[in-house]
Amino acid sequence: MLSPIVFERVKLNKTAHIASLALVAAVYFSMFMQQAGKFDGLTMAVLLLLGALFLFLCIFGVAFCEWQASLSISLAYFVIQIPLALVIFYLSGGAGFSSLLPLVLVSHAVAIVPRPFVIGVGTVVTLGVTLIIWNGSELDVALPGIFSVLAGVIFVAGFTQIATSEEEARKQVESLVVELEQANHKLREYAVQVEELATTEERNRVAREIHDGLGHYLTALNIQLEAAKAVLDIDPERGYDALDKAQQLAQEALADVRRSVSALRAAPTGEKPLRELLTELVAQNYASGIVTELFVSGMPRSLPPNVELTLYRVTQEALTNIRKHSRATKAIVHLDYTKRGHNIQLQIVDNGFGNASVPEEGFGLVGLSERIQHLGGQMEIETSPGEGFCLTVDVPA
Repeated sequence: MLSPIVFERVKLNKTAHIASLALVAAVYFSMFMQQAGKFDGLTMAVLLLLGALFLFLCIFGVAFCEWQASLSISLAYFVIQIPLALVIFYLSGGAGFSSLLPLVLVSHAVAIVPRPFVIGVGTVVTLGVTLIIWNGSELDVALPGIFSVLAGVIFVAGFTQIATSEEEARKQVESLVVELEQANHKLREYAVQVEELATTEERNRVAREIHDGLGHYLTALNIQLEAAKAVLDIDPERGYDALDKAQQLAQEALADVRRSVSALRAAPTGEKPLRELLTELVAQNYASGIVTELFVSGMPRSLPPNVELTLYRVTQEALTNIRKHSRATKAIVHLDYTKRGHNIQLQIVDNGFGNASVPEEGFGLVGLSERIQHLGGQMEIETSPGEGFCLTVDVPA
């Protein structure tokens, strides 16, 4: 019983099978027209039966061979069909287009067996038809027919090969189109993921900017207001001085917010050199009551904006943490340009109470770590009870 897959293949090759049906019909029509009255009833019945069997095998046999993709089954197909076609050609007496039936098998051979076997099928067909034509005929009479068959075999094989190659190329193009559509679909998915990641990264960056910038100013502002509140009644001059500093910090904080809103991608360091920016941060920390000094080793040089911004934010965050948590009386900021490989090292040390272990990372430390990792740098924190904190950052420049 034939598999449904065979019927599906028959439907797919419907045009080829209609052509086979038309060819067999044309062969038999021309055969009976030329030999009208010469066939007895038995011969005619046998010819019709063999023609129907030949056509059936052309349609379903080829589909079955394509489905099985087995060389032995394909060869068995030709073992049956070649004698069948030659018998029809012999019984017809070479009438009409009966010599075309064996040529159909050459076309099938191109489609379902390797090239060496195509040559074998073509050779057997040519020899079989040649022997039938030569049987009982003089050589000079048979030669035109023999050469016609040989030319037909070569033509059919070449034409079928071209058609098969075009069909394979078409299927390959269709397969490539499908793969391209799938690739485009994946690219669209990746684009959405990249957009989401970029949005998340930008959100994190904005959060870091707010924490490192505005958070720093608000902390310093709070310290100045507390100082003013503490001394305003007993020492108005110092109190008003603290209020003036608080007002200045509020103005700087407002300016920083405006910069962030108007140009989030613009570095808040502006055109000032890094040393000058760090000097301002040290002065702010000194004004809060902590003796803070800046040391620079080596010859200062121009740095990429993202490196300068990272070093600025690290210093800003570290000094803010010193004011808020360390209870230190002294801090040192050391910027070192002398490291090997053109690396820059920034170290911030305080004499605060310290800790037995590095505290769990808050958002500030997470932000600093992310900034430094983006530059391919390293961050290290050392602390112990009574020894304060030492923050060391090493970044390539």
